[in-house]
Amino acid sequence: MAGRVELSAKALIAVDGRILVIRKDRGDGAYCALPGGHVEYGESLAQAVARECREETGLSVRVGDVVAVRDYVGVHHEVAQDNGRHKVEVVFACHPEGDPGEAVEPDRGQVGLAWLRPEALEGARFRPRALAAALVAGRLEGGPVYLGDVN
Repeated sequence: MAGRVELSAKALIAVDGRILVIRKDRGDGAYCALPGGHVEYGESLAQAVARECREETGLSVRVGDVVAVRDYVGVHHEVAQDNGRHKVEVVFACHPEGDPGEAVEPDRGQVGLAWLRPEALEGARFRPRALAAALVAGRLEGGPVYLGDVN
């Protein structure tokens, strides 16, 4: 989608010091990411992240405050197939209402869920790497953080 900015809402769901991640494998090796995805036309960011959580994890969440924002401009990074992509991700603290269930509409390549401690994110090939580093360093605990144009 060259020339357009994609808006995405992500959920940071933490319980007992562990973070809920989606496990994915799209043929280039397994990795993990936060639940969430594209904001649909007419949908608020909070509605989008709640919907994405239900679709990908079967979990209902109460959407809290924004904890981080990230840009990703593909031409500035090493992934060649993303050259025309500009995405803005807004990460919300979300609070689970119940336990994860069956994914209703899993992401392409989604193979499961996992609860990981922040320090295990890098070993799990967590994407984006800059968000993993911010979580490990505790940078998200003091309010919203702009991570920049990072991968």
